[in-house]
Order: sequence, then C-alpha cells, then structure tokens
Amino acid sequence: MRAVIYSRVSSSSQSVEMQNDILKTLCKKMDYELIETITDEATSGTILGHNRTGMSKLIKMVNKREVDVVLVYSVDRIGRKLSDVISIAENFAEKGCGLVIQKNGIDTTTSMGKHLLNFFALVAEMERDFITSRVRDGMALAKKKGTQIGRKKLSKSISLEILSLRSQGKGINLIAKTLGVGNGSVARVIKEDEKMVA
Repeated sequence: MRAVIYSRVSSSSQSVEMQNDILKTLCKKMDYELIETITDEATSGTILGHNRTGMSKLIKMVNKREVDVVLVYSVDRIGRKLSDVISIAENFAEKGCGLVIQKNGIDTTTSMGKHLLNFFALVAEMERDFITSRVRDGMALAKKKGTQIGRKKLSKSISLEILSLRSQGKGINLIAKTLGVGNGSVARVIKEDEKMVA
C-alpha cells in the first residue's frame, strides 16, 4: 500500500522530527511503501486543512487516488476543529484512502477506527475550548485584582526621549536599543505623536 506521512507543528520552535521518526517505524512495521512525507510547520491546527499548504497538497493527492493510506501521529495533528477533522477523514474514506493515527490507535479501515476518530476529534476540540476558557477566566481574575494586562505603558519621560531621538533622525531599532524598550513601543509612540500633529 502506498503511504504518505503527514505531520504538523504549531510553532517554529517545535520539530516534526519525532512525529516522522515514529511514523516511519510504523510504516516499515505495516510493510507500507512510503511515497512522501508532508509537513505543515509553524501552522496552527485551528486553520482549516484546505488552507494549510501541506494538508492541501495531501488532500489533492488523495483526491487523485495517489495514496492508499495516510499516517498521522495524533488526531490533533490533523486539526483542532471537529468538523474539519471529520470532513478530512470522510473525504479520505470516499476516495478509498485509509487513515492511521498512531498515538490514538485509530485505523479508519476498520469500523472501530471510524468511531474512535469521531471521539478523539471531539476531545481535541473540547481541549481547545477548555484552554480558551481558562485563559479568559485567568485574564478576568487578573483584571479584577488590578493586575496589568498586556504591555506596560511607557513613562512620559521615555516617550519624550523617543520623540527627541526621532527628531534627530534616529531609526526605530536604534532608539529601542538605546532606551532598552521594544521596537513596537517606539513605533507606537511615534505613530501617536504623528496623529496629534496631523
């Protein structure tokens, strides 16, 4: 059977190497013919599959019936939205392509695998909702306690120093480095000043 490995990580600091190594071992064990390894790096699972470069390529290959089975490390690598995960899995099934999800022990070529996929996709979406809810609750609690949310506002004296250096023709990067503040903060002060002058 012709197999394709699909892996995804959310940030550039993460690596797909661990996922790929495990899936290559599985591929050999199952005696599949690995024809390609497709990755989506620094790509959130909340982005729908057809909008991700790697997943979009994989879907096209499946639609052309160039693949017999897709190997994925875990269900959340496919996506974080229940409807998207199910849509992708159903599309694979319609084209006669199996989906094997190593970590969750899912193989959609079996009826048990199809049921498990629905369950784990639901869990992935619930987990994302729980995280969002915890962050929202945490921010509300911090706000109630009077904790500063977001970047601290620059002092008047620092803002004046930024504008003084800017008037001398200094660039944003140099000003930020000189005063020990972020580039974004410098740009914001300059922009606000330009609005007041306009």
